Amino acid sequence: MRCGVSGSIDRTSMPTSMTPGVPPLSGCSNGWPTRWNCGSSPDSKSVMRIHLTARLMTLVLPWLLGGRCRYKAAASTSVGNGHVAQQGWRWGRRRLADRRNLSRVKETVTYVEMTARGQLESAAPVPGMDLRPLDRDSPLVVDLQVRIGAPYGWTSARRAEAEWASWFASCPGRTFWLLTFEDEPAGLLSYDVHPDDEVEIETFGLVPEFVGMGLGGHALTLGVQRAWELTPTVKRVWLHTSTLDHPHALSNYHRRGFRTFKIEEGERG
Repeated sequence: MRCGVSGSIDRTSMPTSMTPGVPPLSGCSNGWPTRWNCGSSPDSKSVMRIHLTARLMTLVLPWLLGGRCRYKAAASTSVGNGHVAQQGWRWGRRRLADRRNLSRVKETVTYVEMTARGQLESAAPVPGMDLRPLDRDSPLVVDLQVRIGAPYGWTSARRAEAEWASWFASCPGRTFWLLTFEDEPAGLLSYDVHPDDEVEIETFGLVPEFVGMGLGGHALTLGVQRAWELTPTVKRVWLHTSTLDHPHALSNYHRRGFRTFKIEEGERG
């Protein structure tokens, strides 16, 4: 909403009060302070400068502060040794918390698990798709996570170089596997082996170029098979997904045999 001062300034005949509804300052019947002679007009350049400043501030400040503005009683500002009545304003500034909420969106996070290898419901094979080990020092680890996560607002899509270094340092045992289709990098899987013989699929996704080609079911099948083979004593494989991820992600997990064990409501921003 744009806010500002309407009207124009008559340099030859000034109104009795510079603000409608506000009584003139004491000293002169025409509304000018006693610093100026009654019956005479102040310097036109000074008046123009005051009005332009007030107009600029009423237009720019509310926009910068992100709120709406409305007029209030006239305020006084010092000019030299005197006072000039000028039109004031009041703006309703949005609280900082409210402003931050504009960039946050609600999400539902669903945790799914598989507690036996035989629970896997394999999808139909896709010729040309393969899952290969990927060295953690490979540039593809970062590149693929950025490309996979960008459409869904993943944190990985906006990490700086220093943040990636901290991220790698925080997960020294994480392993990475490259999904390929016809020998082209098509996606990524990463795994964390937890105590009690549990494996978390920390990342699973396809890059945008390969989404919508019917590869997701078989890609997940390969990923789950690999999770059960990471250690000889795996008892549980689990992961989580969000309503902000691909719209078919959760249904793909359920079709492969995962069951939901926890749901959390939250925000992402």
